[in-house]
Amino acid sequence: MLFACFPISIFGQQQDTTVKVDPIAPLTFFGDSILRAGSDSSRQAHHLQFKQQLDSLLSQPQSFEYSFDRVKNLSVLTSDDKKLRIYSWMLPTKSGMSFDFFGYVQVMNAQKKMKVYELKEIKYSNNEEASILKLTDSTWYGALYYKLLHKKYNKKDQYILLGWQGKDIFSTRKVIDCITIATNKIEFGKPVFKSSGKTKSRIILEYNAQASVSLNYNKDEDMIIQDHLSSTDPRPEAKNMFSLYGPDMTYDGWKFKEGLWYLQPNTDVKNKKEDKAPDVKLRHDLRLQHKSK
Repeated sequence: MLFACFPISIFGQQQDTTVKVDPIAPLTFFGDSILRAGSDSSRQAHHLQFKQQLDSLLSQPQSFEYSFDRVKNLSVLTSDDKKLRIYSWMLPTKSGMSFDFFGYVQVMNAQKKMKVYELKEIKYSNNEEASILKLTDSTWYGALYYKLLHKKYNKKDQYILLGWQGKDIFSTRKVIDCITIATNKIEFGKPVFKSSGKTKSRIILEYNAQASVSLNYNKDEDMIIQDHLSSTDPRPEAKNMFSLYGPDMTYDGWKFKEGLWYLQPNTDVKNKKEDKAPDVKLRHDLRLQHKSK
């Protein structure tokens, strides 16, 4: 009887030795390596691993609740109604001459069933043309998003995105875009921005890469506030030479009214909130990494 009880006592004393795997740890390593690797081929290799890990992770419904705060080079924004989550990141060349952008969108329906869309970037060189295009997940205007606003009108949801797009070492872009959720698809570029009698699908600000330009939502004013950009060269032939553009110490605003965003020129901003977007800081970090190699 004692012998018979012996194995039972052993099993009773055993502890659970199952190792819990941290699903975010690989992303933390590869995300940092994308920025710090000493060659473009190494950055691309790390990026491939990063994307594969993230793709696998985001297919799991529980990932909608995960925190990714410790993953460098990854922006994760969740709408206040918990219907939408947007992931965006970038792959820069070591020299900072070019930036590629990547992303995913998770949509959670009323039945708590999740659908994942991969965002595939298309490069648009003409700002005027890009500002009137309606785009999809496969024709995405790439950006690293840092702000997500949720508005409703006539019981329809509208999600506004503010993003940063490193173009090259000469100029940088910031963008205001609109994403809408339809049946089994997502769309970018709903024409909701009204300025001077014209309607645009997205607002694109392009300026000198060394300039610091603010674009963010001001809760006190209930407006999107942006630096007004002007060229340092008054000659007509210098128009749209965006490496010459920068803030001129005045501000414009975008006010939401009846489903549209209306431009408010020369807005008097009493409590201007600076955005903490990856703007000059990112370029500064990349330059330091370049010099250290």
